[in-house]
Amino acid sequence: MSVIFTGHSVGGSIASLAALYFLCSSSRPDAPSPASLLCITFGSPLLGDETLSRAILRERWGGRFCHVVSQHDIMPRLLFCPVNAVHPRLAMSICSLMQSWHLSMRYPQFPRPALQLTDDQKAELQGHISMHIGAAASEQTQHISPYRPFGNYVLCSAEGAVCIDDPLVAAKMLHLTFTTGSASISFEEQHISYGDLVVQLPQTLQSKRRLHLEEDAPKSNHSAGVSLALEASGIGIQVDH
Repeated sequence: MSVIFTGHSVGGSIASLAALYFLCSSSRPDAPSPASLLCITFGSPLLGDETLSRAILRERWGGRFCHVVSQHDIMPRLLFCPVNAVHPRLAMSICSLMQSWHLSMRYPQFPRPALQLTDDQKAELQGHISMHIGAAASEQTQHISPYRPFGNYVLCSAEGAVCIDDPLVAAKMLHLTFTTGSASISFEEQHISYGDLVVQLPQTLQSKRRLHLEEDAPKSNHSAGVSLALEASGIGIQVDH
């Protein structure tokens, strides 16, 4: 028997909690034979701290969790910011975004709310989140949030996707991919467009595969692999320059 938990946004966190409960219950000595389990989340906020992340690694449960994150979605990155470090002005922008997302997902048959953050608000929000993700990625111990990634992260961009199974590397890549965006990026659309992303991703990967098969053979398979991964994550162009 196979069991799959899945969810979008906060629903993804609930799916992760249900999966963790299932895994813990299955690990008891008197538990029946465990079923195959997979938890897939889309744009889910961080759930646990470093202790939970290490425990999942120790139990070898990391492969049971797949967190899909689009390149400029703020929700999976938001809890890198300590709550007491969020300025009230930023907090109001975040609350407005969440209300807009809630209405869009609750009533998809209606036109999306007309809420739009200004370029200055987007730049301020992006800079604030980027600063705190960078602190977590560099393992600074002061003024950072206790939340940490766990499981596998599938980081998606318009160029494809890359999968990361190391929590610290995931934090670093969540930072790098996010900072390639500009204030003109629609934060409103990023978080509620995972359905479109799932449809488009296989087509993008297939077209990329055909393109690279038509190119000359690379001098180094390792170098080619690194280049393709960077390109798929959306940061290849910046790194090359």
